[in-house]
Amino acid sequence: RSFPSGHVFYSYILTHIIKKNYPNNSLIKFLHNLYPLLMILSRVFLGAHYISDTIFGIFFGKFFIYLIKKIY
Repeated sequence: RSFPSGHVFYSYILTHIIKKNYPNNSLIKFLHNLYPLLMILSRVFLGAHYISDTIFGIFFGKFFIYLIKKIY
């Protein structure tokens, strides 16, 4: 088990980038929320992470995106 979940971190960043490239697509907006949630559930269900690891993966993903927006 590792802290935080890199899978959740990267899935959130990936879906955020895709959402920004297709801002008017409702399916993409839906998947932006669904894909990281499914990643969280799968990582916890498989016993690879605690729920706190996956939640912090999302927080770190959001923080990373915030930093990138501030830099660029």
